[in-house]
Amino acid sequence: MLLPLPAAQVRRISLKNHLALAVLRDGRGAIEQLATLLNVVFVAYFLCDCRPDDITPYTDAEAALNRCTRRAERGEPLTPDAGEATLLERVIAIHDAQLASVPAHRYLSAWEQLQRIPADGMAWPFPTATNAQSHNAV
Repeated sequence: MLLPLPAAQVRRISLKNHLALAVLRDGRGAIEQLATLLNVVFVAYFLCDCRPDDITPYTDAEAALNRCTRRAERGEPLTPDAGEATLLERVIAIHDAQLASVPAHRYLSAWEQLQRIPADGMAWPFPTATNAQSHNAV
């Protein structure tokens, strides 16, 4: 069946995603908020029916999160700058629209795809400059 996600679940997921970005922007975020937003990027990508040339919002958002992570690794705040926050907001907005219309089975399938991404990052769902370098090194 093509049953939608329950409205209460859609609101809960959306609120979690928006709060993760708000906490990061406020300078109080941690790795948990980065992980939440990375999940948003990948699940939104898995739900999109986009061509390879339409994946820019997802790859840009992933790159923004990677920059935040690198800053944190250097002991700097992981707060996204205005441009990075805009990229993340864009994907969150896309995902909000997806949540409002996607059948529940597609959402669950996207989460299953997310769970199959190896922890070592060697098989991200889409190419980025960082991933292309690591794939070339293998």
